[in-house]
Amino acid sequence: MKINQNNKNQFYKRSTLIIAGILLNTLGTISIIAPYTSTLATVITFGIILILSGFTYLIEALWQDTTKQIIFNIVLSIINILGGAAFLIQPRVGAISLTIILASYFIAAGLFKIYMSFSKTVKHKFLLIINGLLNLAAGIYIAVYLPVLSYFAIGILLGIELIFSGSYLIFSAFSSNNHTV
Repeated sequence: MKINQNNKNQFYKRSTLIIAGILLNTLGTISIIAPYTSTLATVITFGIILILSGFTYLIEALWQDTTKQIIFNIVLSIINILGGAAFLIQPRVGAISLTIILASYFIAAGLFKIYMSFSKTVKHKFLLIINGLLNLAAGIYIAVYLPVLSYFAIGILLGIELIFSGSYLIFSAFSSNNHTV
């Protein structure tokens, strides 16, 4: 029995979608089970990333040719290091900041998914519309209930988003030979 290349590629494509979907569902479930921990972990990770990027700008400043470029990189370095330190020193305040960003993300992602659901090449339009509407509703809900939800919103809503996105990938993998995600 000879397996043609197209079937082999389709198998790998489906397998990749299923694995990615399962991974997203697992991460989403963990995030929902421990929302406060997920929120704080996100804030701390973001703070560390800002600090590391600040040091990167500082190193980059050493290699610049003009005073203007050096000052630019040093200022960016200071902003990132201080911003990252603020997230680490005051993670609850950082949670509020990230929650505002998360609300904006959910609103933008929801609108984009709804828009994309009207594309002719997208399969499972109804699921994408539902996903988009849920993203939009989550973003609006977060924005309305700031700062109360800040300590849990990141974990819970990110978990919900991950589960819906993972489920969409799994459903797409099983439903059609020629699908577009």
